Amino acid sequence: MLFLLTEGTRFTSTLELFGLVIVFIVVVAACYFVTRFVGGRQLAQQRNSNFLVLDTFRLAQNKYLQLVQVGRRYFVIAVGKDTISLISELEKEDITWWRESAQSGAGFSGILASIRKKQTEDSGRAEDGPEKEEDGSDGPKLPQ
Repeated sequence: MLFLLTEGTRFTSTLELFGLVIVFIVVVAACYFVTRFVGGRQLAQQRNSNFLVLDTFRLAQNKYLQLVQVGRRYFVIAVGKDTISLISELEKEDITWWRESAQSGAGFSGILASIRKKQTEDSGRAEDGPEKEEDGSDGPKLPQ
């Protein structure tokens, strides 16, 4: 009689564990789809907006300088914990477009190829051994 009670408890525990795993999977899937939905809506709102934050520079905790494009005009603003202040208006010619030049490269494969090339060059130098000094010695001259 005790054996049947113990066996039933194991079965019930296994069933409860299986149910918890299924509930966990459902919650994670719901979080994933809700996040994608909300992110998609926010992205659509940003695409149809006249406001665009081009760059952000952190000065201190909760204090930033931001370069903002509003229509065809560019502004530098200071953003604090409770305040936003206009610092300056810039012309398009005053802005360095470093992101465009960085993004116009070959992409990930180009960057990876350049890193591999640099590593092979560095390892080739290491295999050549230490460079010889002009007098043929292996290192710097020591005072005598």
